Formats: sequence, C-alpha cells, structure tokens
Amino acid sequence: MAQRLKTDWTLFGTVVLMVLFGALMIYSASSVVADIRMGSSYYFALRQLIWISIAIPLMMFMKRLDYHKLQTPAVAFTAMGLVLREVDMGKVDLPPDYRAGMEKLLSEELETEKIHYTLQLKEAQVKQQQLEAEADKVRRQTAAEAAGQEQVIAARAQEETMKHILPFKQKQIEQRQLEAEADKVARIRTAEGAAEARRIEAKGEADSRQKLADAEAYRLDLVGKVSAGQMEREGALVSRYPLLIQKTLADKLSDKVQVIIAPLPAAGKFIGSSLLGEQSPLNPVDDAAAAAAHAGSSR
Repeated sequence: MAQRLKTDWTLFGTVVLMVLFGALMIYSASSVVADIRMGSSYYFALRQLIWISIAIPLMMFMKRLDYHKLQTPAVAFTAMGLVLREVDMGKVDLPPDYRAGMEKLLSEELETEKIHYTLQLKEAQVKQQQLEAEADKVRRQTAAEAAGQEQVIAARAQEETMKHILPFKQKQIEQRQLEAEADKVARIRTAEGAAEARRIEAKGEADSRQKLADAEAYRLDLVGKVSAGQMEREGALVSRYPLLIQKTLADKLSDKVQVIIAPLPAAGKFIGSSLLGEQSPLNPVDDAAAAAAHAGSSR
C-alpha cells in the first residue's frame, strides 16, 4: 500500500500564485489582440482562468491518487492523445506555396477584420455624434423652454408688480398735486403778506415823514418866533444904544484891525481929549458906550 504524504501548503500556494500571475501576464499581452479579433479584451484571459479552475482541482485529485494505477496502457495512450491534440503545430515545416497562401489568407482576414472593426468604430462614432446631437437638441429645447418659462414668470411678476406700483404712482401724483396747490397757496399768502407789509411800511414811512415835516415846521415856527423876538429885542437895544452897532462891527473886525470907539468931542475940543483923561460931563448912555469901547480896545 502506498504511503500517503502530507500537503506542502507553502509550495501549493506558491504554485497557485505563479499560475495566477501567468494569467495576468496573458491578459496584459493579449488584451489588444483579443479586443480586435474576438471583440473582448478578456477572451484569452478568461480561457486561461477556465483551464486553471479545471487544473487546480485535478492537481489536488492526482495528489491523492496512487500513481501506480496510472501505469496501464489505456491511461498512458489517452493522456498522450490529449497532449498531442493540444500540441502547437507552429514548428512543422510546411510547403512554401501553402505557407504563402496561408499568410495571404491571414493578412486578408486581418485586413477584413480591421475594416470590419473600423466600420464598427465609425458607426459607433456616428451613433455617438447622433446621440450627442440629440442630447444637444434636447438641452437646447430644455434651455429654450426654461428661458420661456423664466420670461413668463418674469412677465407675471412684472404684471403683479405693476398692479402694486400703479396705485402707488397715482398716490404720488395726487400728493404732488396737493403739494403744488399748497405751495401755490403759500406763495400767494406770502405775496399778500409781503404786499401788506410793504403797504404798512409805506404808510408808516409816510406817517413818519409827515411827523418829521410837522416837527420841522414846528421847529421853524419856533425858531422864527425866537428869531423875531431876538431881533425885536436887539432892535430895541440898538435903538436905545446906537454904539452897539459900532461895537458889533469892532468885534467882527477885531482880528483884522484894532478899532477904538470914542464919543464925539465937545464943541471946540480935540477928538482925543477923552482918550487923554480929560473929564467931561456925559450922560449915562455915553458912559456905557465909552465903557464898551474901552473893553473892546483892551481886547
């Protein structure tokens, strides 16, 4: 009986990681070709993962199987057939004509596939442009509808605003009319007050002038009466004392010449005898005239 061995999980995990890393490398190397030829970049990678999902359970099964049972001819030939079926025929030497025909067919197939995928790409671009145009059209229609809705809302709002503004404007106009009327009345009253003030002022000025004229007339009357009285007294005094005329003239001319007033000499006497100290009988009027003349001469 064969001895059963323990599983080396470290080695098993390393093998599984290497297999998965190989699948990742296959995807990295074949994604472009798989996308062009098969229409999916995961085509070869998925096939590799399928084989890996089959191989790992098979490996676990073969690890538990007794290898002595695999020594029969049926098992050996079956395994060889499966292996030969999957052998790559790339190293088989083919005839040159067959190889050239195969290469030509392969290039034509590749060109056909390239054109096919180019057409698909163009169709996809055309569809994308159509979708973008439709989307742009829808966006424009939506924007136009939104703009129209905004205009309608703005018009309604303006209408509502005008409903409130028009009464306010009407009130403002009425208020301005009332203010204009009040201003007009105030101006009329101010003009009337100014006219009345000017009339009162003119009347007061006329009364003042009349009073001044009356006062001036009264003053002139009083001055005339005083002057008449003074002239009457002066006339009486001059008629009583005739030498006062000469004294007055002497007072007026005293700053120019020296005037000596002396009474007339007696008959047969010298005119200056009175100035030399001779005594002569004089009346009281002559004494007063002589005293006044002496005072004037001394001044």
